[in-house]
Amino acid sequence: MKNKLLENFFTSGWDFKEDESELKNKFQMVNIVFLLSFAGLIFGISANILRATPALIPVETVLLLSAVGLMLALRINKKYFKVISFLMTLQYSILFLLWFI
Repeated sequence: MKNKLLENFFTSGWDFKEDESELKNKFQMVNIVFLLSFAGLIFGISANILRATPALIPVETVLLLSAVGLMLALRINKKYFKVISFLMTLQYSILFLLWFI
């Protein structure tokens, strides 16, 4: 028995036609990336608090809040997919660059 709630979560609540399987897979991948980024950012914030190295905490907090906003935007309209994918890529590229500075 499939869990409809979990399946809808990974497709941002959208139903896809048979010919939209590629788009459905893209939505699933982006939502999995959201989950992994939430876990990673929460872990990073916690680790920075425990190590008393607060330099990246504001950046990680902004990324976490913006990821929530992007995830909600993806649930509002399918047409935002490319923009949201680009913004996620840009955000995490900046984060990784900050780690190396």
